[in-house]
Amino acid sequence: MTSNTQQLAITFTCPCSHGHVFASRSALEQHKRTNRHQAWENRNNSNAADLTRRDNRILQLEAQLEYQTRLNEDKVEVIGRLREQLRVAVEVPSSNQPHLSNDEIEELVRKYERVKKTNVELRRKLVRVQSELADTFQDAPLPQD
Repeated sequence: MTSNTQQLAITFTCPCSHGHVFASRSALEQHKRTNRHQAWENRNNSNAADLTRRDNRILQLEAQLEYQTRLNEDKVEVIGRLREQLRVAVEVPSSNQPHLSNDEIEELVRKYERVKKTNVELRRKLVRVQSELADTFQDAPLPQD
């Protein structure tokens, strides 16, 4: 009859001392009171706070990017509708097309220019947000094991 015996062993390790196994729980606790371990904990806590701030900023930028994208898409639709109205207004009126006065045509042109200007501003803002988001990801520290 063959017997397989398996044994469990408790090891006491600390992430600040890679590969070091402490002889007992009390040795590990004593190590945690050392300046070296305290300094390591302070660095990790600082890194965690920085990561949280970066994560929050990334979420904020992503939300802003989504909002700006939606605004931009809405403005593109308005520009398209105004272009179509302007095209219809410029063509020779027929029985199927509404006749627009010069004042109405000028008002459509002014609306088109305002929306076009807003669209350009939104595109610039969108590029800035995308750039800031890319910079934030580029500056993010690599996760530590």
